[in-house]
Amino acid sequence: MFLLSITGALPGMAIASAGIEFSQLVPNYFGLAGGVTPEWAGAKDNMAGVVPGARIKLENNRYAEWYGPYAGIKVNQDLNFEWGPAMVIRLGRQDVTNDAVDALPDIGYGLDLGGFVGYAVTRTDTMIPFYSRVGLQLTTAVAGDTKGTNASVYANTWVPLSRQVFVGLGLGATWADDNYMQHHFGVDAVAAAQSGIAEFEARAGIRQFYAWPAVMFQVNPQWYVAAGAYYQRLTNDAANSTIVVEQGDKHQLTYGLGLGYAW
Repeated sequence: MFLLSITGALPGMAIASAGIEFSQLVPNYFGLAGGVTPEWAGAKDNMAGVVPGARIKLENNRYAEWYGPYAGIKVNQDLNFEWGPAMVIRLGRQDVTNDAVDALPDIGYGLDLGGFVGYAVTRTDTMIPFYSRVGLQLTTAVAGDTKGTNASVYANTWVPLSRQVFVGLGLGATWADDNYMQHHFGVDAVAAAQSGIAEFEARAGIRQFYAWPAVMFQVNPQWYVAAGAYYQRLTNDAANSTIVVEQGDKHQLTYGLGLGYAW
């Protein structure tokens, strides 16, 4: 579910960093990314999948974007400052490969709603042109099998190596409250008896740090191909959970390839 964070947004970011004025940027695009990602948060076992992503320009410097389980809309008109509503589909944990984890109560799909605020800048008047974006996202559970609240900070930068080759780097961290942490990483007495995994009470805290590098090649004015990796380091009670310690891994890696079309 993290692949579009790396590959879905590439066409617009890369065009901006190539030295084209913001007013000339063609921000509309659609992409597909395929790759390998952990089955559940903290898993050793991986699964393969394909996820879509898109970004559509609206009037007055506004836009709508969709990357896999995430969607957001910039509603203000400022060129650099941005804010708006956001939603995240929580994919849960069910029918997994690991027998002990599969014996835990299933976590189904859920919906989180909230918003984001940030700042994005495109500079073409510097020795090395770049596109950079920083921000904060806050969402909370509203429907389905999801609980709690998450807050994430993020930053990323794209620079061109040539007119056709672009590289990017992103960093971030996510905090989660007691309800989210216990729902995803806690093990109560009943679940421990069913699975053989020791009981664990997960409390609020920073649950992960993450980083991603990516590279993209512009095939022609409309088509782009990209490759990227997304590394997560679970921390605090996410890493200390008996689910992760006994059956999983606090180091999580997603990697894949993407194809995007811009117009």
